[in-house]
Amino acid sequence: MSDKKWHRVSLRFSGDTLPIDEIEARLGLAPRSIGRKGEALSDHPRSARYHTNLWVHAFTKDRTVSFEEQIGDLLDWLESRRECLEELLATPGHEGELFLGFSSESGQGGASFSPFLLERISSFGLTLGLDLYPPHIVSQADMEKPLPLGRSSAPSEVSLEEFIRTGFLGEVAVGIDRAAVEESWGLPESWTVSEGGIQQADFWQYGQISCCFADEILQSIIINEIGKTFGGKTILIDSEIATNCLTITRISAQLDLAGIPFERHVPLRQPNAVRLKTSGGISLFFDLEYEEDEEPILRRISSGLDDG
Repeated sequence: MSDKKWHRVSLRFSGDTLPIDEIEARLGLAPRSIGRKGEALSDHPRSARYHTNLWVHAFTKDRTVSFEEQIGDLLDWLESRRECLEELLATPGHEGELFLGFSSESGQGGASFSPFLLERISSFGLTLGLDLYPPHIVSQADMEKPLPLGRSSAPSEVSLEEFIRTGFLGEVAVGIDRAAVEESWGLPESWTVSEGGIQQADFWQYGQISCCFADEILQSIIINEIGKTFGGKTILIDSEIATNCLTITRISAQLDLAGIPFERHVPLRQPNAVRLKTSGGISLFFDLEYEEDEEPILRRISSGLDDG
């Protein structure tokens, strides 16, 4: 069985005195996003603010290409501009980073880097960061299968708004055991590979809903691909609070309208992203993934260990 993987490479610079208006000319790379210290990340009155100057270039054009090849190509580009890069990073407080994102359909795998590549990265004065994203395994073929074993009744109805407000997705919440999840939702339609089979798999997948287990206890609930939220054959999701426009301004307004208190944070490892943390302990993650994005877009909603 094939295991599709994607790899994303970004080049990031940060620093209070970073000359963000000059980097494109110096390095010959166009920014995907820039941020100035103290500026709001969006037009919303409660928007988080950039804690330092930020410049981000999205290098990836084809996510199926390995990290080794993508990073090698990027360093080849920077080689003729090494002096400019060294001058940029020589200023105290200026930092450069290769930030990588990885995911696979199975939830397995990761990244490996040759000693030669690591030596090259170090020679440029760049740090290396890797973010692992949970799997999304459901497919159209899954939808044509019979209901999972253990489920013959109508789908469980759950509310995305209630999950954001309280941390409960129907009767399921972080801290319950695997048996309780199965009792509420039945066995999943897909799961990560495990020597112990389905009952010991780290991830259970119900449509866009991922359940992460450790020691038979539910550690996190992660909902991906917001906007077309789907719970497989056993979960019917009311996602009215997060449909249509998924910008941080619109979602913030929706939370205010629903009377759900929240705070804004800029994750330390993802300075061009924003996290809204609700009073129910739920995190809503936004980022600028595409060049045409005018403001951060909602990418996932989660509770538990994935809450940043």
